[in-house]
Amino acid sequence: MNYKSEIEVMVNTGLSLEESNNLYNETIIFAKNLFFEFIKSKSLIFKCIDKQRKDKHQAIEKARIDNLVVMINEQQIHIENKIDLNFICSEEFVRIVLNIFEKAKIDYREEKLKYYANIILNYSTIEFSKDFYKEGIIESISKLSMEHILVLDTIYIKHLEINDEKIRDFEEQDNLCEGKIDMNTWEICINTLYSDGFIRNTLGNCTITNYGIKCIDLIKNYEDFKTKV
Repeated sequence: MNYKSEIEVMVNTGLSLEESNNLYNETIIFAKNLFFEFIKSKSLIFKCIDKQRKDKHQAIEKARIDNLVVMINEQQIHIENKIDLNFICSEEFVRIVLNIFEKAKIDYREEKLKYYANIILNYSTIEFSKDFYKEGIIESISKLSMEHILVLDTIYIKHLEINDEKIRDFEEQDNLCEGKIDMNTWEICINTLYSDGFIRNTLGNCTITNYGIKCIDLIKNYEDFKTKV
């Protein structure tokens, strides 16, 4: 930045160099704020964001939580004799539920509500309550799109059909969801699932990991889990 010399400042403005520099900086800040206020007032994007942030946005979040609670109430009859009573009274379980509620209310993919409900229900059971690092898998699942879940579930089903740990579940270039998602989406999902530890990829030979199996078991409701292949 080129500042005027002290002599020019004194002659032209009567200000000291320090006072001139301060005035210059304040003017730049004012100009930036004025620019962004102008953009906000004119931009359709900002107008949409402002609209969504208000009462409608809060109403949407409340509706999601209400729907989540309804789903839990409807499904809990299937696990009443499986509940870990000690665990559901623990701080860990309470924090898990609150964590899932926070994720569910801001997840715009409404179809995932049933998966959040199933995670809460499954973690309340003796079978899942002792799982290690529950927060980690909840965080991972919350980031998955419906396409990711479709791909992982399809791989899981293929894994059960093969039923042999020595044989790969599929090859990387195979689109097991052909007709439902295109090849580009398949590759994106595979790469994400691999980086998140849900599948293992060895020279193009892919297999679902125990972490991936745990994910699918968690998001299925009790009736699905009970009748799986």
